[in-house]
Amino acid sequence: MPINRMPTKDFINVKQRNRLDSLITDVTPNSPPEVIAKVRDIINAEVAKNPQDFDPDDVERFMKSDWTVTRFLLRKKDDIDEAAKMMIACGRWRHKLGMPRWKDEDFPKEFYNLGGVFPYAPDLLGNTVIYIRAKLYDKKLSCIQELFQRYMIHIANRVDNERDGRGWSIVVDCSGTGMANMDVSMLIFMLNEVIPHLPKGLNYVLIYELPWLLSKIVNTTISCLPSEYKKLAKTASKKDIHNWIAKECLPDFMGGTCDINYRRAPKNAKTMEEMAEKLKLSEKDLKLIEKIYQPYLDEADQAMAARRQGKNLRRRSSVLEFWHWMKNKIDGSGPLDGQSSDEPGKVGGPTKKTSVIKKDAPKLASIADGGDE
Repeated sequence: MPINRMPTKDFINVKQRNRLDSLITDVTPNSPPEVIAKVRDIINAEVAKNPQDFDPDDVERFMKSDWTVTRFLLRKKDDIDEAAKMMIACGRWRHKLGMPRWKDEDFPKEFYNLGGVFPYAPDLLGNTVIYIRAKLYDKKLSCIQELFQRYMIHIANRVDNERDGRGWSIVVDCSGTGMANMDVSMLIFMLNEVIPHLPKGLNYVLIYELPWLLSKIVNTTISCLPSEYKKLAKTASKKDIHNWIAKECLPDFMGGTCDINYRRAPKNAKTMEEMAEKLKLSEKDLKLIEKIYQPYLDEADQAMAARRQGKNLRRRSSVLEFWHWMKNKIDGSGPLDGQSSDEPGKVGGPTKKTSVIKKDAPKLASIADGGDE
């Protein structure tokens, strides 16, 4: 079964609306309190029997966040026992990986500098977009395959947390890929390992510029997946990508003009060589990594230098700051940049309900975070 393209007409109303409050926030209501309480009772009983299997932060979130329970109930069609079982399995999986304790700087600097997997400006529906550049993945690098998978999990989990489990998408950029890069196991990994543990967070997976020679492989893989995953998969090309994401929100390698620096590494990130002992990488492994990655790193350095000459790159913001800024602008719940408590135009001022239009989205990236230039 071929991957579906969403027709342009589906976006006509989105483009015409001048408010994003109904788009940037999933308005699905929480499950009834009594149903949520029953799920929590089952989880509490399991945690009491096997506390060593769960991370305290995850248990706290299960107990306090109604949406966290609701999203599992939605996935299991309101079956209380099945939802609780799924949450318990998810908690064990996260604890086994050590996922709740991962930090950005736990991953090599090269992963960030390559710009192979990163969160970016929102799409037309207000979803935070995670980009995965397939050509930067090479099957020969089996020595870091598990690490790279964990890095993808970390990025997805971070975005999911910042969006409170509501509204994010994945764009897999397949332009420039060949058989060396095209490993369907990575796609299957995302759909089988990541998505089930973050239910109702991902809205779609957009496969961009899929080469004709590889389309049959990908379509065959998708057709073997459960129906709930099939409907997430979409395709787009250079001609229709703007039906999904505005040009000013797209990264440069997809013809976009957004100037958020997606290659900046966290301030304390270390190189592969510095992490070699911890990652159990041999000298042979490091040489192979350098051989494959160095051309892309050089290309990234050249692109960064060229863009700096033309304009200043914005520092990458956390996705959470994007949406806090937009929420304030929509509902007037807090001061906006440049407003005053005494008079308009100065910091801290009274706010009023304000419409937000699509072109505002990339401006949300102006908030800076720490990290390398």
